[in-house]
Amino acid sequence: MQLTIYLLLFSFFLALVLYGHYRLKAQAARLNPEIWGLAGPMLFFGLNHYLSLLIIALRESISNIDLFLALSIAGSLLSFATIFFMAPYLISTVQTTAEHERD
Repeated sequence: MQLTIYLLLFSFFLALVLYGHYRLKAQAARLNPEIWGLAGPMLFFGLNHYLSLLIIALRESISNIDLFLALSIAGSLLSFATIFFMAPYLISTVQTTAEHERD
């Protein structure tokens, strides 16, 4: 029962993050494209943080080691996805700063 509640909460949070992802993407396209470079990684960090809390909360109650490993791997993949999405933003920020310093 506890596992079901946690998984439902995780699904709700995932849907909320994906909704926020597309809302921010649409808003960033209209306002400022650089906003999207930072908003995407922040959403992934939030999802990764929630998944970490879920793993910690379920550590004692998970009897199936495969499920625990799957959740751990999902958290690691989210961390790599966050870094992957953050890299273009950091690169463009460094390039913009270097161009402003040259001028």
